[in-house]
Amino acid sequence: MRRVIAIISALVALLGGLGYYFVGVYMPARRLRFARDEIAKWEMRFDEARTCVLGKTPASSKTREALAVREMSPDPWDRKSCTAMMGKLARGEGPESGIPAIERAWQGVDTAASKAAQAFAAHLDPSTTGTADPLPDALDELDTARVALRAAASLTTVDTAGRALPAAQLIPIRDGAEPLVSLEVDAIPSAHGIVVFGATAGHGVQVTLVPGGAPAVTRVTAGEVRAVPDASWAALARGPGAVAGSADPDGAIAAPLVLDPLPPSKSDDAPATIAAAIGTAADGIVVYGGTARLAIAHVHAGKATTTTAQIDQAVAGTDLDGRAVVVWSEGMANPAHARLLAPGADDASIELPPQQVSPPCLSRDRAWVVADDAIVGFGRGGRVDGTLDSGELVGCTSEGAIARSLHERRALAVCTTACRTLEMPSNAPDESTLALVGGKVVAMTEHGGVLGAWREDGTSAFYALPAGAHPASTPTWAAMALCDGKSIDVLVQLDHGFAVARVPVTATK
Repeated sequence: MRRVIAIISALVALLGGLGYYFVGVYMPARRLRFARDEIAKWEMRFDEARTCVLGKTPASSKTREALAVREMSPDPWDRKSCTAMMGKLARGEGPESGIPAIERAWQGVDTAASKAAQAFAAHLDPSTTGTADPLPDALDELDTARVALRAAASLTTVDTAGRALPAAQLIPIRDGAEPLVSLEVDAIPSAHGIVVFGATAGHGVQVTLVPGGAPAVTRVTAGEVRAVPDASWAALARGPGAVAGSADPDGAIAAPLVLDPLPPSKSDDAPATIAAAIGTAADGIVVYGGTARLAIAHVHAGKATTTTAQIDQAVAGTDLDGRAVVVWSEGMANPAHARLLAPGADDASIELPPQQVSPPCLSRDRAWVVADDAIVGFGRGGRVDGTLDSGELVGCTSEGAIARSLHERRALAVCTTACRTLEMPSNAPDESTLALVGGKVVAMTEHGGVLGAWREDGTSAFYALPAGAHPASTPTWAAMALCDGKSIDVLVQLDHGFAVARVPVTATK
């Protein structure tokens, strides 16, 4: 009897063990295996959609960066096929897994997939241009939902290929702790940088940008221009003339030297404006004028000698080393004149065809001017001539100048010791800002928080920018970037203020 009881007890224990194994081990494992199979099938659809949108090898481990780089590539995706794939990322029909954690995770996937599909459709809709793009956040949310689904199924963490893009160095432009609320980029750079004007919430400022250096911000009063390279003195328009002298930190001139007023003209009753101030208070030059008269005042030892010219149009450019170039014409029937100015040095001048002139700039050893289709460099480096249909200078570096056509937006000219014409680097958008590096053009633009750079040789590089950073523009096109041979500086506008975005030259090769 005891033996029978022992056998029955053993059978009960065995059956109990088998039941526990079946209910507690086999069935949960079977449900988990089926759940993982379902996840694997869904991930095949996910991977196909992700590849369609971001490419086979995403440029960054961060989805929004990878998306931005993909969109800056030619023909980033087939609209129809990607839209269809993005619309198939819901879980779909099928039995539930019976595992509560996985079912909750699937609900998160379905919600995120619906948002991603709607966001992709909105992203491709031209009518949404200029509005906040919902796609980057929607894709991030879908990635998060996928991670949660895999975790619920005890699957290994997804290893996102690649790494995040290198970040552009951001150098804020401030007057002390005060950010700028405005900045007018109505000048073009020369060899050693650019001078532009703006304001903080309380006063006007003059901003000096030096390639590879820190922005310099000095205060100015209305109509005032601080000199370069000596910003301790300034010139100030006053009525039909101007004054010059040492300026305090707020821009006030305590003992001004009065410069000659412009000769009266029936067509010129507007106040004068300062076009350039170069040199020092002891030996400097001030260029000022109105709509019909131009004045060039040489200031030396507290006295000024002024020459004037009647003009129909006039423009000027300044370099931070204390040189300036002035271009003016006396009417479309007469030749234009260009004059290179430097304190204590002989002035070089040339005549140009009687055409519309554009703002000039200075390279290391030449002044560069454009009159209609003609590009001319002159100065101690000798004369250089080139042509570009309806050309206008974008700016100068120490090496030379870049011009672009007003009609053919991708047509460029690069002038150093000679001029050559070329097309903007392939894949670079028409609105790109340009830089000159080693005599070669680099085109740069921002999209989706990423700064893209394209070189003449077809190579490209990408850098992360903070949200809301966009390259600044002139009245005609994007402001030219500055280069010191080691880095490229792009002037960018932020949601609150302005900054220089700096990237290394070597990384763009």
